[in-house]
Amino acid sequence: MGAYDDAAEHYRIGLRLHEQLGENPLARGDALECLADLARVTGDWDRAITRYTEARRAFESVPDGWVGRTNTAHSLGETRLARCDVEGARMDYDQALRISQRIGDMQGQANALLGLAKTDLMRADFASAQGRTQDAAEIYDQIDDGLGAANALMTVGDLAVARGQFADADTAYADAEAAFTALSCPLNRILVSLRRLIARQLGWDSPHLMQARAEFEELTGRSLSVEESRRWPAEKKGSVFHGCLEVTG
Repeated sequence: MGAYDDAAEHYRIGLRLHEQLGENPLARGDALECLADLARVTGDWDRAITRYTEARRAFESVPDGWVGRTNTAHSLGETRLARCDVEGARMDYDQALRISQRIGDMQGQANALLGLAKTDLMRADFASAQGRTQDAAEIYDQIDDGLGAANALMTVGDLAVARGQFADADTAYADAEAAFTALSCPLNRILVSLRRLIARQLGWDSPHLMQARAEFEELTGRSLSVEESRRWPAEKKGSVFHGCLEVTG
């Protein structure tokens, strides 16, 4: 719903309670990760990295924190990519992929593959970006992850823009925009709308782009540049289960 301030207050209350009880590192890690998610989508990169690192330590402290380790590694990658640290992001995504493959976490694998595809795209390795995006999209379809599928469509659009295939980009962005609207993901919808309008080669101060920029600023409290709009991390949705999956290796 985009009510980030209200969400942050509830997560802070939850974190204080978990710290007072001191009995459940997974629950404490969840609260820290949720606070990190809020910092990340509003552009407070330093706080996000600090919170994700604290969450990862909590997950590493217990044998059944594997999914939490995967998620925090992926989210650290998203944060570093937003800061243009492509190599740092790549290391985090690689770690997320290795852990998710070890425990059989298909969603984690798809997320990591899509993250790696985005680093490929920033390095102009279009063939690898396309292959990884397709692999991620197939997994999302297999596990019926609508949000993941929409994120993959946004990356398909980014790849088409990088190749100068603007009609294909518009189609992919339009499909992603519709999916994000149906899923009630306001930040993701605004981000893909910005990408779609930029791909149509409208001016940054054109009326449609000004409207989308105003929506972004109202939601996050931050202004946005053209370059940032291409790498701002997507919003995460839904509850996260950080229990132990079957370890295969």
